Formats: sequence, C-alpha cells, structure tokens
Amino acid sequence: MRAVLETTDLDQKAIAAWLGKPPSYVSRLLNGWLNCDEIEVAAFMAACGVGSTDLHSALALCRESNVADLLVFTEARHWARFVVHMWRATRYAEVAGAMIPWLLQTRTYTNAVTTQMGAANPSRPHRGSMMRDPGAGMLAGGPWKEFFVPEWVLRTPVGGTELMSEQLHHLLEVSFWPTVSLRVLPTTASTPIGLGGGFTLLEFADIRPAVHRETETMSVIAMGEAEIAACRAVVERLRGAACDERRSRELISQVASELYRPDLAQPDDAGRGDAA
Repeated sequence: MRAVLETTDLDQKAIAAWLGKPPSYVSRLLNGWLNCDEIEVAAFMAACGVGSTDLHSALALCRESNVADLLVFTEARHWARFVVHMWRATRYAEVAGAMIPWLLQTRTYTNAVTTQMGAANPSRPHRGSMMRDPGAGMLAGGPWKEFFVPEWVLRTPVGGTELMSEQLHHLLEVSFWPTVSLRVLPTTASTPIGLGGGFTLLEFADIRPAVHRETETMSVIAMGEAEIAACRAVVERLRGAACDERRSRELISQVASELYRPDLAQPDDAGRGDAA
C-alpha cells in the first residue's frame, strides 16, 4: 500500500479525505499498526486508481495478514516490494538456516542455490535470483547487520569446492566491513538454532517488527508478538554462544584451509570498509 501511494500524486491527507477517515487512520494503516479488512484495502486501492491485477494481489495479501499476522509471498514482486521496506529497518539480524545468508552470498553461490531450488520447485520465487550481486551495494546501505552462521553451513560444499573456496574468501572480506557483524556458531556449541530454522529479524522505528522465513514454496513474513519475541530470544542466545568476530574469521579460514583452497584461506582486510 505504501508502494501504491508513492506512485500517485496523493498524500495521506488526501487519501484520508477520500475515505472519510482521519489522517491518523491512514498513517496507522501504512505503518502496519492497524489490521484492515478487504473492504478497507479495496477502498484504499480505488482511491489510488489501482487496476484489477494489483487489487487482487493486495486483497490476497490482506487475507493472509489477517490470519495469525502472516504475509505469504508467492510472487517475485511481493518480495521486491518488501526489500524496499527492509531498508527502513533499524535492526537487521539474520540467522542462517541451511545456507550462507543471502546478503553474504557470491553470485556463483546464489546461482548454485537457485538452480538447486528451481529443480525442486520451478515455480518458487527466490529472492537471490531477483537481484544481481545481492550483497554488493545492499550490505553497505541500510541498517547495521548481524549474521549468525552455523559452522556446518561453511562445511557444506554447495556447487563444489572451488565455488565454496570463493564463497568463504568473500565471507572473510565482508566480515571487516563496518556495517557487518559476522559470527560463526561452532559445531561444539550446544545451542540449537531453533525449531523454525533460519530467519531474518527486522525492527523499525515507526512500523511493526517482522520476521522473514523461507520455505521451499514461499517466503513468509510473521508479525505476531509471540513470533517476534521468540526470534529475539534466539538471537540473544546465539550472541552468547557464537564465536566473536575475530574467532569467527579464524574458524572460516580454518574450514577453507581444511576443505577447500588453502591459498584463499587467509583473512584479507585490504578491502576493509570498501563496499564498492
């Protein structure tokens, strides 16, 4: 709804007048603090002059959001719009599930993941496939980002040893960036990731926090208080169990030396802070 409004010449006051509502109503609606029904969404879209295709898409998301505070993304454009809101976050914490976090992936790693996931489910939209060089400019901008990566993910040779050597070397480089905190959860740690696997926790200054999870068929955004509290607790637990940033670099280097190419296994701070 934010994206739709931004394509018009209208402001929140004009929309509120058209709907016969106070400006505070529209503000709360756009900030996610007000659960709206399909009639309200349809009225908003009509005020903005939205066509039938986008209207049906918005109504479908509305139905999902009113069931257990969930949004289910099944179309690429849904995820693309969410990325815009992600950059307004004041806190970004990603817990890796079965793969390297998407913002930290090299292009070749993303291609390998997308190929494998596409083979399993050709209709599934994968966020990494929607952006080229997913980590380049995106890591440098937006909020400060925390990443927690289980050691076994580093040891899973996605795409082969050559590709993983490149990927781990990339992790070593970006771990020095001032916008990134990368910490590895060693296999010796007794702390599990959590029942739901990997997730991204996003918190904002003026809109509700959200948790993003991916499945084989869809991306799910959860906004329920219980889900947010549970994911915050997981992040806090991992902060105490994961290696610090320096030891994490040493562990990444060790894995690279043991399993992949030793000549690319040393931390390289030559590009420290360089997000180009």
